[in-house]
Amino acid sequence: MHALVDESKSNRSSFSVINARRDQPLPSQKIIDLIRRRMDSNEKFYSIETSVSHDLLLNFDEFTVLPLFTSITWFAENVEMDSDDNDFVEPAVQLINAITTTPTLLHLTCYKLTERKIERLLRKTLYNVLALRGDIVTQNQLFEHTIELVKLLKRKSAHISVAVGGYPELHPESSSLESEMKYLYEKVETGADFIITQTCFSSEKILQFIAECRNYGIKIPIIPGIFIPYSYKSLLSMCRLCKVSVPEEDFQIYKQLRDDVNAFEDFAVGRTIELLTDLFSNENHRVVGIHFFTLNNFRLMKRVTSNFDFK
Repeated sequence: MHALVDESKSNRSSFSVINARRDQPLPSQKIIDLIRRRMDSNEKFYSIETSVSHDLLLNFDEFTVLPLFTSITWFAENVEMDSDDNDFVEPAVQLINAITTTPTLLHLTCYKLTERKIERLLRKTLYNVLALRGDIVTQNQLFEHTIELVKLLKRKSAHISVAVGGYPELHPESSSLESEMKYLYEKVETGADFIITQTCFSSEKILQFIAECRNYGIKIPIIPGIFIPYSYKSLLSMCRLCKVSVPEEDFQIYKQLRDDVNAFEDFAVGRTIELLTDLFSNENHRVVGIHFFTLNNFRLMKRVTSNFDFK
C-alpha cells in the first residue's frame, strides 16, 4: 500500500505522519456530521488524540481499523502565545494539513487567544475544534471561559464543528454536580455540537455521567475518553494530571503487575476491552464511539481496536 509522508520540526519536538491512501472523508468534513451518520447506522467508531508537544510518529497504515477523526493538542511547547498571528496560525495549519487520512479536531484553549487569531485560523483550514478553557488563565486574556470561545466560533463560522469537554468525575474546580451540569448545558445551548469526556477508568461512572447529562436536558452526542495505561508510571501520571481515579480492584492488579511489562499490558488491553463492551452494550444510555487518549503511544490502542468490533 502506498503511503504519503509529511514531516515537520518544531523547536522541541517533531512529528511525522504516514497517511493511508484509502477511501476516506475529506479532512474538511465536519466531524459532527460523521458522528451523526454513525449514530444513524449504529456503527461503532473510535477516535484518537495525539500531541505534538512530544515527538509524534503516526502511521495510519499500521491501523487495522482507521479512526473516525484525529484530535491534536499542539501549542504547549511549540508556539509562543504572545507571538504574532502568523507564528500562531501557521503551525496549526501545518498540523491540520499533515493529516489527510482522517478529519482533524484541533484543540483550542482560551489562553491568550485573540479574535484576530481565530479569524485567521477560520480563513485557513479550521473546520473542527475542541474548545477548552485550558489550565492557565491570565488576567488580560480575551476569553476566560470556554463558553465565550464557543460563542465566538459559532458566530464567526456557520460551518464549524465544536466539541467541548465533559467530566465524569467532575472538573477539579467544580463545586458540585449541579454546577457542572449547569455550565455544560450552557455550553451546549451556546452551540457546542458534541462532548468528549475526560479520561475515565470506570464504565459505571461514564454511564452515570451520561445519565446526568440526559436528565439535565443535554442531548448532544457524548464520546467517552479512554486511556490505556502502558506502564504503572503512565497510569499514576494520568491519574495525577487529570485528577481521576482507578477502581480499587483494578488499581491493585496494575500495582501487582507493575514490574511485568507483558502481563501489565495484557491486563490493560483486556480491561479496556471489557470497559468498551460495558459501554457499547448498555441499552439505557447509548454509546456509539469512544476517544483514545494515546500520549502518542499507539501500540496498545491498536491491539484493542483490532480485537474489538469497530467498523
